[in-house]
Amino acid sequence: MQSILTEMQALKLNSAENKEARERMQKNAINQAVEIKKQVTAKGGITEKQISEFKENKDRIVPVRDDNRINAVLKRDLSDGELKNYCKAVFEAVKKEMNATAVSQAETIYAKLKAKYPSTAAMGNGAISCYLYNLTQQSIYIMGKVCSLDAGDDNNLNNYAALLTNHGVEQGAIPILNYLNRKYAKSPVVLSNLSVAWMGLGDFKTAEKYADSCIRFFPGNAAQAHYVKAIVKESEGNRQSGIEEMKQSIGESYSAEKESILRKMGGKLAAFDVKKKLPADALGLSKFNFPTLPKSYEAAVNATLEWRTYYKNLESSIKDLEIKTERLKKVYDAKTTADAKAVIDFAKQKKGITYAFAFKNNTNQSWNNFYQLLDEDFVKKEEQLMKEVRQITDKNSKMLDELDKKIKGELAKRFEQDALGKKFTDAEACNAYKEAYDNYMLPANTTFENFYLKYIEHKRKMTNELVYAGKQFMDKEYYDYYTSNAKLQFLYALQSVSFEMPNYTPVLGGYGSACINVKTNSFTNKGMANWNDLNCGNKWEMKLPGSEVSTDCNKITFKFDILIAEGSYSEDLFTGQWTNMSLEIGVGIGSKKVTDKLGVEVGGIGAEVGAFIEIDRSGITDYGGKGKVGLEGGDITLVGAEGKISLKSGKPSFEVKSDMSKASVSYK
Repeated sequence: MQSILTEMQALKLNSAENKEARERMQKNAINQAVEIKKQVTAKGGITEKQISEFKENKDRIVPVRDDNRINAVLKRDLSDGELKNYCKAVFEAVKKEMNATAVSQAETIYAKLKAKYPSTAAMGNGAISCYLYNLTQQSIYIMGKVCSLDAGDDNNLNNYAALLTNHGVEQGAIPILNYLNRKYAKSPVVLSNLSVAWMGLGDFKTAEKYADSCIRFFPGNAAQAHYVKAIVKESEGNRQSGIEEMKQSIGESYSAEKESILRKMGGKLAAFDVKKKLPADALGLSKFNFPTLPKSYEAAVNATLEWRTYYKNLESSIKDLEIKTERLKKVYDAKTTADAKAVIDFAKQKKGITYAFAFKNNTNQSWNNFYQLLDEDFVKKEEQLMKEVRQITDKNSKMLDELDKKIKGELAKRFEQDALGKKFTDAEACNAYKEAYDNYMLPANTTFENFYLKYIEHKRKMTNELVYAGKQFMDKEYYDYYTSNAKLQFLYALQSVSFEMPNYTPVLGGYGSACINVKTNSFTNKGMANWNDLNCGNKWEMKLPGSEVSTDCNKITFKFDILIAEGSYSEDLFTGQWTNMSLEIGVGIGSKKVTDKLGVEVGGIGAEVGAFIEIDRSGITDYGGKGKVGLEGGDITLVGAEGKISLKSGKPSFEVKSDMSKASVSYK
């Protein structure tokens, strides 16, 4: 041992040597980083300016004012006769900045749509169908071409402007939106799109004007307007107001990007900020209760059968549910394994065409996020309850010590001494013990009963709300397992309920039969209540040209028949990206289904049968719709003149500007 210690001592560096060594390593690391940076920039064509701009924009909340593009916005109003030529000018300018492959694919899709759905409205909705499948540039191209040939459809004009806004061509979109705003002065869609477009250019004063109008006319349906207000307040240095506006926007329509910006502002989202509507008793747990805790020794004796039956019923239900939960876990594990294998097989696939549609559904993210926030709140509440029960238990322990002292130190000795002289009756002795027990049980079980009522209500609320929230975003297999396990945990909580009763032998000093009135128990054993299935009425269907979107509570399914893959199509027609949605992988394009989760809100641009989709550069962020038959169980047909679908512009990405932002629209 001594030799080892000596060797270790010899290897130690003194403080000066240690400092010098650290500085040397840091210098070497810096030199290596500089060299790596040089190699990367040389080989990748990355400039110092690009690196600098990336660092500058990485945490940017407020977009940079772009005076060149602001000045490029047409200063006069467009007439009805000018719209078509203006759209054509924008179309040609944007086309120059597009990927050549995307343009070729867009032309092919356009021809197919035109052959099958020739009306202008249907063609416009067909362009939105492309956007649903993440064919962004193709969608903008088709919508631009449609408006260039026929600018008579106001809904198409709005959608084209929204697509342009979200891809850096705000200067081309604003004149179109100004035209629509004169025609639809109080449209939440148009006002929202105008506010976002001006914000994207960095003109916050104008952006706020339109945002204020949208909020004033449409409170509760102005998520994007509140987002714009948040950015405006941030630009003014009023961060607290910016945080409140961002929370309002998130509450009306959640997106991960908004939450990220909220965090950058220094704000933190709470469950109540998300403003989800939750049913009071989604699983019917209000039917599950425990017997009243007895407040006296005699009541406890007479409640014995009821409590034994209660525990027996619980044990039986728990056993059945444990078996079911384990079975569902195996189903979920098998699904997870199969999904992983499907991803691997997809990556290895060489023959045939099977695509994964990249789709970002922030409604799904919204419920997932809400679930996490709810869970945090319930965990904090449970910690408070556990602290409370520890305090109750400590107090109860002292009360038991006092009872023990009274029984052993007073009553037991008294009756032992008096027994020789027979100075008391059995009933007197029994009542003396019973009084001591009752004096303990009344405050003890009253306190514990109040606690258990709060605790079980907490568990009931937690189970109901987390399971309901989970249904909105969890895959079916995991949701089934999660729900079963959540019910099981609730039953475990019910099983933990018990009452306090002194456990001395012999009972009541051996005189129990002298003063305990044993009655026939009057309770009725109905067994455990039945579980209710979660009721979710979010079922509707939206039909577009060559495409259908249907929902069933937490599941969204896409189908299409027009975007048929042919030999000339390359795999990058679809991005192949895997996102947070679940995929049902089919063998061919025609039978392809993609599933995700969805919530529904209401919006539109004035059509009797209408719907909206909120978008940003990262994809679809929200859906909505309305129809004469209503959403629940509704069937919205958005083909030809039968219906319209409107895009509400989402947040433009300030971190990465699309190349389309360079589009120079030449129109005088």
